[in-house]
Amino acid sequence: MENSTVIEIPAHWVKAGQGLPNVCAKHGEPAVAHLKTRFASKASKGAYAIGGAALAAATQKRVTAPAWPYCARCLPLRRAAQISRFAMFGAAVAFFGGYALMRATDNDAFLVVSLIGLVATMVTLLVNSILAKRITAGTIVSPDGHLVLVQDAHPAFDVAGNALILEARRQAGQAV
Repeated sequence: MENSTVIEIPAHWVKAGQGLPNVCAKHGEPAVAHLKTRFASKASKGAYAIGGAALAAATQKRVTAPAWPYCARCLPLRRAAQISRFAMFGAAVAFFGGYALMRATDNDAFLVVSLIGLVATMVTLLVNSILAKRITAGTIVSPDGHLVLVQDAHPAFDVAGNALILEARRQAGQAV
């Protein structure tokens, strides 16, 4: 199911672990776990052009949710993403290690290790980026860092989120 609803949640709510629906953002199913999750804004294309990936990453806004809701369907995907990150690290070590050994020993056999590491790094990077979007419903941080945007929110997440916003307004004495 392709969702098109974008939910805007104040970043301070997400950081405090409050004001979040008790349903999964992606599937709209009841949360079975609330786990620490980090979100970031989209990297600036201008920062990429000027200083590459390091500058782009440095200029991103980040929000950490201490208790983001996940349903039973999301937990295996989250585990796969964690394994993918470890595999990406191992592949990068193989790439750089193979290259360093090749340079140090003048043995071209390490070139194969380095190339395998490079390809594996790229594949795991792709897999990890796909899994991350699938797990978090395309959730990102707004460019100013004040909002967390759930871009592919399930309608049930939207309904539950709106109910929380209305309750917060009632408690604050605002008109609803």
